Amino acid sequence: MTQSQEHISVALNLPVMMDLAWDEVFGHKIDQNTRAVLDMVFYAGLSKGPEAAPSLGTLMRLVAQATDREAQTAKMFINRAVDVGLIEVRSDATDSRRKLVHFTDDTVAKYFQVNEIKKKIVMAVAEQLKEPQNPRAGSHLTPPSVYTNIWANED
Repeated sequence: MTQSQEHISVALNLPVMMDLAWDEVFGHKIDQNTRAVLDMVFYAGLSKGPEAAPSLGTLMRLVAQATDREAQTAKMFINRAVDVGLIEVRSDATDSRRKLVHFTDDTVAKYFQVNEIKKKIVMAVAEQLKEPQNPRAGSHLTPPSVYTNIWANED
């Protein structure tokens, strides 16, 4: 495998499998902007503690930064995540005017499941690079619906 082919494998196989991991776990397409919302809810919670939830304003700022978009566009992404049941916006118990964003219980488990598959995808791509003649290199590491190798059908 040439160095160019290695770069193509990483540039194409890796992101395609990452997309497929979200589809596999959630059972439907989760676009990149919605993923950014989930990542920022998780990040904001980590930075404040395991039981902390970001305020809607904080999440809007984080999503705007992560997606390089305006706050109103970030709010649209957040609303989409709410609409499909991935996160919930609730009033703060101590101040009902303050809105906090929480993962749904189902989303937490699936979010961690996606991250476990992502680790395996990185290992699968590494195996593809080690065994470029093997069209199934690394396939044992990921769910079948997630695995892809652009070199598998090369003539």
